[in-house]
Amino acid sequence: MKDVAFALGLDPEKFFYVIQHAADGTYYRDFDIPKKRGGVRNISAPRKGLALAQSRFASILCAHYTPKNFVKGYVKGQSFLTNARYHEKQKWILNIDVKDFYPSISFARVRGLFISPYFGFNERVATILARITTYKDGLPQGGVDIAIVGKYNCA
Repeated sequence: MKDVAFALGLDPEKFFYVIQHAADGTYYRDFDIPKKRGGVRNISAPRKGLALAQSRFASILCAHYTPKNFVKGYVKGQSFLTNARYHEKQKWILNIDVKDFYPSISFARVRGLFISPYFGFNERVATILARITTYKDGLPQGGVDIAIVGKYNCA
């Protein structure tokens, strides 16, 4: 636990408290926002201590992320326009929106990703990182690090 706290530049005692309470909702503020095409999107915004841990972890992940050439979303220098240019001469384009994409990426999947040879974390560290990354057994909409963790899970 201390090693992870130090790697993230956090006070170990405060980080331990955050880890102990991340799953019980203490460090999230839940609310709904309307979707453009009807319905609502549940947002689980991390509170101060957890948001800081997620932000520090996301910075580390982003610094080491090398996207595949077909990945355009949330990549520096890329946008929906560069993605459109990539496909402009195609006869057909299929656009898919995965329902509840981030919440469908479970704690077990995130933990498994961190244990995988790509990251190579031991089980203890992978569990700690998955605890600060997931909420209600998925990546929370509103989490600071969900986009980068979602990308690692897909590409």
